[in-house]
Amino acid sequence: MESTNKTTSPLLYLPREVFDMILQLLPPPAQVCLLVTCRGLYHHQVYNATIRDFHPQFQITSDTVNYNKKRGYDRPTIYRKTLLRQLQDDRWAYCFACFKLHPRAEFDSHSCHHRWAPFLALSTSAMCTAQTGIVDLCPCISLTARHKMRIARYLAKDESDLQDRQYAPIDTDPRFRVIPTGPHTRGLVHDCNIPACWQGDILSHRMVLFLDSRRNLIAHTRYCVTTHWCSAGWSLYACPHYPLLAFPYIRPIRRPFNVCPSCRAQWHRELGWPWRDELWVTFTRDLGGARWPPDAAWQAQRRVRSRGWYGKMFREDKKGVDWVQDGDMVDDSYGEESAGDSDEWDYPYETESEFFNDSEESEKSEKSYDSLSSDESDESDESVYSDDSEDPADSADTYDLDDSG
Repeated sequence: MESTNKTTSPLLYLPREVFDMILQLLPPPAQVCLLVTCRGLYHHQVYNATIRDFHPQFQITSDTVNYNKKRGYDRPTIYRKTLLRQLQDDRWAYCFACFKLHPRAEFDSHSCHHRWAPFLALSTSAMCTAQTGIVDLCPCISLTARHKMRIARYLAKDESDLQDRQYAPIDTDPRFRVIPTGPHTRGLVHDCNIPACWQGDILSHRMVLFLDSRRNLIAHTRYCVTTHWCSAGWSLYACPHYPLLAFPYIRPIRRPFNVCPSCRAQWHRELGWPWRDELWVTFTRDLGGARWPPDAAWQAQRRVRSRGWYGKMFREDKKGVDWVQDGDMVDDSYGEESAGDSDEWDYPYETESEFFNDSEESEKSEKSYDSLSSDESDESDESVYSDDSEDPADSADTYDLDDSG
C-alpha cells in the first residue's frame, strides 16, 4: 500500500498481505478504529466494506442504553464503548450516557474529562449531561438542552439548522398540537395523562411551550390538584425544588402569586369548583435561550443531582470491559443485578426518563462510521447552536426529541 501523505504511519507501508494479517488479529473495535482514523484506509474499497460488515456488531438499541432498567453489557454495547474510547483525542471525549463523542468543553467539574474532578478515578468515562442537565416538564416529557434548542428553533420557524431535518418533524409528535402565537411564531400544547397512582391528588394538567419576547423558551403549565392531605402521596415536581403537593400550593396563603427562590419559577394559585375540594395552580418556567452553552435560566431549571449519583454512574460504566474476545461476552443478567439495588440512586425522582422520547434516532443514526471521529459540521464555536456537537458519533444510539445534554 502506498500513500502520498508524508505523515502517514509506517504501518501503511507494509505489504498488503502483512497488513491484512495484522488487521485480522485485532478485535473488531480496534479494527474499525484503525480503519476510520486513516482517510486512505477508510475510503479503500475493500476496507470500507470491512467496516460495513462490522456494522451489525456495533448496532445498539434504546433498551441497551436505558440505565434505569438495565446496564446492557452485551456485545454491541461493549464494542461501541470500546471504539468511542479509542477515538478520543484532545478535542473529542466519550460520553457514556449517550454513546457519543462530544467536544471536551461540554464536560464540567462533575466529569472525569475535567481537570478539577480528582474524586472520579476512572478517566475513560464521563457524562456530558453533567453540565447541560435534564429538565423534567411532566411524567412523559424530559428535555436535554439540545431538545430545548431544537424546540425553540421550531417555534421560531427557524429552519437554518440542517441537522434538524434528520429527525421527524415535531408537529408529527402525537403528544403535541401546534397553535399560532404570532405572525412568525407558534406554540406547542401538551395535555398530560396523569398515571393512575396519582389520580385523586393531581387530576390533570395542560402545558404550553412558547417563546417570549427575548426568544426564551417558556413552559406554562396549569395543574388541577386536590386540597385534602389524606391522599397526598408521591408528588409531581412542578419545578426541581418543590413538589406540586407541597404546602405553598395547597395551604391558604395571602399572596396569589409566588416565586421559587431557587429557579425563579412563578406560580399562581386560584380556587377551583368550591364543592369539589380542588384548586388550580399555574406554573411558568423560563427554560432559557437557544444558545450554547446553556444559560443560567436553563441551569436553574435542570434536575438536581449529587456527586454520589455521578459516582454511581461511573462505577456502573466501569463494569463494561474494553477488550473482549468473541466468546467472552458478559451476561446481560450482570447489569440486572446492579439495576436492582435499592440504593442505586440518591433521589427517587431522578430515576425518571433520562431523555425525551427517542426511539426514532436509534433507527436512523446507524448510517456511517465516518462521524465517529468528528462532528458532522466540524464547528467548534460554542457560541452557536450545539446540536452539531451531539452527533460526532453518527452511529451511536441516543435519545432525541424523537430525537434524546
